[in-house]
Parts: sequence; C-alpha cells; structure tokens
Amino acid sequence: MIFAVFFSIALFRGIFVVVMKLTQKEYLRSINDSFYFLMLTSFFHLIFLLILPPYYSPELGTDMLMYPAAFSFCYLVSYAFLLKSFKIGPASLGSIVQNFNMIVPIIIGLLIWNEKILTNQIFGLALFVFILYLFNSGNYKVKNETGTITLKWSIIVLASTLFSGISIFSSKQFSIIYTDMPKEFLFIYNIFILAFGLMYFIYLKLSGRYKWRFDLKLIMYSAVSALLLCSMNILYMQNVSKFDSAYFFPILSIGGIVSIIIFSRIILKESGTVRTYAGIVLSFAAILLLSLKF
Repeated sequence: MIFAVFFSIALFRGIFVVVMKLTQKEYLRSINDSFYFLMLTSFFHLIFLLILPPYYSPELGTDMLMYPAAFSFCYLVSYAFLLKSFKIGPASLGSIVQNFNMIVPIIIGLLIWNEKILTNQIFGLALFVFILYLFNSGNYKVKNETGTITLKWSIIVLASTLFSGISIFSSKQFSIIYTDMPKEFLFIYNIFILAFGLMYFIYLKLSGRYKWRFDLKLIMYSAVSALLLCSMNILYMQNVSKFDSAYFFPILSIGGIVSIIIFSRIILKESGTVRTYAGIVLSFAAILLLSLKF
C-alpha cells in the first residue's frame, strides 16, 4: 500500500513540474506573473480540497495557524526561486536538486524528533555536495539548443531547496501534533497564500505596477496544477508523520526524480550531457545512502 502512495505522489510531481515549465514558457514573464499564477492555483486548490477524498468536516482553530503560516511564507519564497531557476536553467535538474530539501527535516529530526542519522547517511550528504558540483559544471539540452548551468542557477536552486525544506518541516510538525487532519493544514496554508497574494496585488494595482490578465488557458494551467498539487499534498499529509524522515523523504525523492526525468524528456524534450547524467545517477546513490538503515 505504501508503495502505491509513493508511486502516486511521484507521478503527480513529475506531471506538475512539466505543467509548471509549460506555464512559465507561455505566461510567467515576471515574478508578479508567477505570484498571480500561484494565487489562481491556490484558489483551485481550495476547491479541490472540497471535492477530493477523504470526506469529513475540517475542524479549523487558531491554535493551528503557526505551522501553516510558516509553510506558506517558505513555500512562496521557494516557489519564486524555483520559477526563477526555470528561466535560466533546466526544469528537470532544478527539480532534482530541490528533492534534496529532505536534508532540512532530516537534520531537524535529529534535534527535535529523536530521530537518528547513521554513517551511510553522512556519506549520502557528502555525495550530495559533489552532485551539486557536477550539475554546476555541466550542460543541458532542450531540443537542439545547448545551455550552460551557471553558478547563479545553482545558488537560486539551493535557495529554493532550503526554503522548501523548512516548509517540509512545518508540514511534518503539524502532522505530528494534529494527527489525521490532512485537509486542515492544506486549507489554512492556501488561505494564507491567497491572503498574502491579495494584499500584494492590491498594492501593485494601486501603484499601477501590474495589470491583471484573464486568460482561459492560464486558468486551465492553474486548475490542472491545483488538481495535481491537491492530490499529491493530501497523500503526503496522510503519511508524512508515519515514518522517520530519513526513510520517507529519500524514497519519496527517488520516485520524484524518476518521474521528473521521464516527463521532462517526453514532453519538454530536455536532455543532459554525460556529466549531468552522472549527477542524476549519483543522486540515486545519495538518496539510497540516506534511506538505508545499517
């Protein structure tokens, strides 16, 4: 059963990354465009939370606000950096590096969740640093055009990874404290994102710095993204507190990497050089080292 969960989350993640890249190419010309798309996605996310199982009446309370609020802020920052990385580098490699956001909850797990890190997991972290070097000094191809992976791209992806890792910690901590309440967290964090976004765009509108756009294709992209996110997040929140971080997040990342590579190759026509593919192979080894217990 748990493997079906991992497979489903990985499938949703791979398709989601492709949809994000397609949206970025057609519509997201600036950071404001990106946040506008995120607001639309959060709006549809709330709708799908009402439609998709599990079916029950969420019990929302003020005591639940802290962790979803922290998640929302870190998610917004991570999202902005990730979209920026899509503009100057490959979606597949950027998303693969972001899979190492699990390092943050693994480290925090050592400090507050009474989890343990083993020698092989230390080697896995060291291998991760080397993988970043390979990615930073390699190239990638989109169709017949070759691009260079720059230091700027690496810094942006690392920033996205760090904030994404902090948001993961917030979601797991919420799940530990409030068990069997997956939709409550998702409701609250999407409401926070909509609130932050509305305040920001009201400011932009009043200052005349942004023009709202109504485009049916953009709305379709946001709805599809929301459906994928909602399905993925519900499964994630239902299972994240059931396993140690050093097991759950690496295995989840392996599936995500495979899915992203496959869909980026088939739909986006992205491919890498020998050096970047070596980094991808080593990513599997690093994640395996982080997940094994010996």
